[in-house]
Amino acid sequence: MAFSNDGKYLIAASVAEENVLVVFDVASGLVCENGTAILDPTDSINKIVVNPNTEGSEINFITVGQKGSFIIWQYDVDTQQILNLKPEKNQDL
Repeated sequence: MAFSNDGKYLIAASVAEENVLVVFDVASGLVCENGTAILDPTDSINKIVVNPNTEGSEINFITVGQKGSFIIWQYDVDTQQILNLKPEKNQDL
């Protein structure tokens, strides 16, 4: 789990069998609208790191998994969209 820089949102990953990433509104305790992402079963999450330079209506973060895998995410508070950019895996790692 990780909090957004302003402390208003909590980003959490579920257990491996559920394969879900969610963004919670801390004030309400509810999952944000469109704040859920279904993960590929091969994308385990061991750590969530929020970009400390993120300000305003965007929360930028990465999830780090096994064998050097990571996914870059963005949750846009205004449009209530969670987006991801999954870079191609480097076979040389």
